[in-house]
Amino acid sequence: MKKYLNKLLFALPILISLISCESNSKNWEIDIKSVDDMLRVFDNEVKLKAEIYIGDTIHLLNPFDIRIVNDYFLVQDIGRSEGGILSVFDMTNKQFVGKMLNYGNGPNELLGLRMNLYGKDTLLALDPFKKTSQLFGANELKACNGIPFRTIKYQSPNKGEQIDQSYLFENMLICSGQFQKGRFQLYNNKGQFIHQFGEFPNVNFGENQLDNIQLGSVFGASASFCGNSPRSQMACLTTGTLTIYNYRNDKNEFSRSFFCQWFSLKVTDARYIGGKPVVRGDNKANMVGAGKVVANDKYLFFTFSDFTISDIINMENDNRYKYILVTDWDGEPVAKIVLDKAIHFPLQIDKEGKYLYAIHTDLKTGFAQIIRYDISFLK
Repeated sequence: MKKYLNKLLFALPILISLISCESNSKNWEIDIKSVDDMLRVFDNEVKLKAEIYIGDTIHLLNPFDIRIVNDYFLVQDIGRSEGGILSVFDMTNKQFVGKMLNYGNGPNELLGLRMNLYGKDTLLALDPFKKTSQLFGANELKACNGIPFRTIKYQSPNKGEQIDQSYLFENMLICSGQFQKGRFQLYNNKGQFIHQFGEFPNVNFGENQLDNIQLGSVFGASASFCGNSPRSQMACLTTGTLTIYNYRNDKNEFSRSFFCQWFSLKVTDARYIGGKPVVRGDNKANMVGAGKVVANDKYLFFTFSDFTISDIINMENDNRYKYILVTDWDGEPVAKIVLDKAIHFPLQIDKEGKYLYAIHTDLKTGFAQIIRYDISFLK
């Protein structure tokens, strides 16, 4: 009996240690305080080599954002562009289809453009200034004439609010922006307001506090969304945070299941000018952090940078992201993809989930390219 008791006493500390390690692993995000902490925790390092997917020097002059809709690859230009601000490529043959969408006051023109997906087969083109979203399916993208098959007009609950991003989830539109209450607003697919939810991440402003509109001006436009319908989950990424929500259809509620913040924005000044919120930060302290998030049913992928804002001010290109971090839908670290070519902030995943697509500026020629990385190593 004494022999077995001694063995039990010897094994007990090891068992406690293993339980403790498992617990720490599941709560790794609690100890994250910096970008360096994130890069350290994602210790499964995988180096990938890029393949040039589209090298069109005529139609990729000033790419800003990208989306994959059905079999079409969409590239949004910076500012105005002759013929349209959205270039359309056919992914079946990589051929340029045409340009569409223009800035202006016409019925189908835009004052601003924020691209998101309305399901996998439809582009949602949000105009934050007109509070409308235009929907373009495969037929509209093929025609490339800028005429949507439907327009959604958002009926905001309060005057003066601004919607900066809109994303379809479970037949509802989740919006981020500058609101009087809540971090997100939920609308039905007709643009009718349902309710608000969520809390903003912390910011570093000493003893001062930002109001909800000011917080929205910081986090609203930079928010990036992805969803996992089989698990009824939605994720939101900002430059310094990743949040995963569980959705309960019976209560029409979102509950936060995972949250990680790797830095708090250091604010130096916050005020209103002409009725508009203006928030300034410390460029030497604030990090570039994360860019955009995409996902499949198993994993989340997001671009990640260890530069400060000061580092990139004098950079001659937008190759600011050297990493793609991968988590599962529980928020557990899976891999740190080290890129052979640094990329811009946007990221896309194809419908087969085999490739990640990004924008890269060739340092020799100065021209932009669409490159892709094979992620089939993830099963």
